[in-house]
Amino acid sequence: MKIQQDSVAVLQSATVKAALAEQGAQAGGGTSEELAKFVDAEIAKWGKSSRTAT
Repeated sequence: MKIQQDSVAVLQSATVKAALAEQGAQAGGGTSEELAKFVDAEIAKWGKSSRTAT
């Protein structure tokens, strides 16, 4: 749990947020459950698109 908490702290720092923004990315930093929900939603969204595009 400590690694997750430290990771969130780093991702929320202004320096890291700015560096990610320069690359067109956004900092995350939620719980592992939130990440799993996000990944599942992205798979559902983009999986269908990629199957119909080929």
